[in-house]
Amino acid sequence: MFKTKAEATEERLSTRIKSAEDKIAKSEQIIVKKEKLIEKKIVTFRKEGLTEPEKQWEIKYLKGDINSHRTLIETCREAISAYRVEHAKHAAIVAEEARIFANLPPALIALRDSLVDKFELREKDRRDTALAKKATMSDYSWNYNATREERQSVNLTDADIRKKCLEEAGEFILELYKRVFRVTGEVADWSGIEIVEGSSTSSVYTGWKALNGKVVGRDGQAQLESVFCGGHNIQCRHIRIFVKPI
Repeated sequence: MFKTKAEATEERLSTRIKSAEDKIAKSEQIIVKKEKLIEKKIVTFRKEGLTEPEKQWEIKYLKGDINSHRTLIETCREAISAYRVEHAKHAAIVAEEARIFANLPPALIALRDSLVDKFELREKDRRDTALAKKATMSDYSWNYNATREERQSVNLTDADIRKKCLEEAGEFILELYKRVFRVTGEVADWSGIEIVEGSSTSSVYTGWKALNGKVVGRDGQAQLESVFCGGHNIQCRHIRIFVKPI
């Protein structure tokens, strides 16, 4: 299983809400302690004969600190309100995406699984190439000359790569589904879609799957046309799927 961008954002907002709530709780505890300390100091100052203990610098300092924490509490409460609005929006998106993934047609499932496999091969090749490059260099030379992507790649485990590719393929399928939905509305029939493979005459796209055909929805129909791209120079192999109203 993987997290979509909306799920990651929802989790990030939940963490921020919790962090702000913790700051409020901590500041409230500090305020209570300092207010009690002020009361004790005032009693002490009066016993010492001071007629205006509230004007002592120690009391002023404590009151200033209390005011700072009250300002922080107000700021955190405002932030929490904003975070909760965004959290509710993303929670709705997450729920809708979960519904989409739970009802993917066989063609999209097959495309997703194929993309995961191809992406995984690509990422492992990048990692292995980076590791081979690192093996020929000193630590200083590697840290100075290696790209950011190379430094990140050498630390990836097979499990890390698998997770990354699941997320990438999942986002691709999700975006494709949404593009179709914008043309057709709620999809009623995916049976007009067929799975096609890259040309056997070109090893660049051998084994790559794509989708062609017609999707029928409640509000219209769409034609899907796939094009295999890249695999030359610096552009990696990928698929472009055009969604055209018909």
